[in-house]
Amino acid sequence: MKELVENNLKLSELLILAEFADKRGLFDLVEDKIWEDEKEVSHLLLAFLKEVRRKRVVRNKKMKFKAFCPKRMKYNASKKACVRVGSGEMVRRKRSQKRAALKRKAKGKRILRKRLKSLRVRRNLRM
Repeated sequence: MKELVENNLKLSELLILAEFADKRGLFDLVEDKIWEDEKEVSHLLLAFLKEVRRKRVVRNKKMKFKAFCPKRMKYNASKKACVRVGSGEMVRRKRSQKRAALKRKAKGKRILRKRLKSLRVRRNLRM
C-alpha cells in the first residue's frame, strides 16, 4: 500500500478508477472472490497502476507508439513492463538533464525552427 501513497492517489480514487476500467472490460479475467480480499485488491490495483500506457509520437516523419510509464519507472523491453529506476540512475539522469539544458540554451534558434517543423508535420498527420 506504500506504493499507492507514493503515486499521490487515494485508495478511494483508485477503486473508482478500477470500477471504470472493469466496466471497460479490463478486469474480465478477475474472479469476484478477489475483489472481496483487500490485500488482493491492493496487488491488483498496483499492477493496474504499473501498466504501460502507449501514446502516438512522430519519429522520422512517421507515426509510432511510445511506451510511457509512471514516475520513477522506465519501460523494460525484455519484460515488456515498467520497472523501478534505481537511485544511481536517477542521479545520472539529473546531471545529464542539467547539461542538456545548458546545450539547449546555446542552440535556441535552431531548436525553435526544428520544433515548428515538427509541429507542422504533426498537424499534417492530424495528431
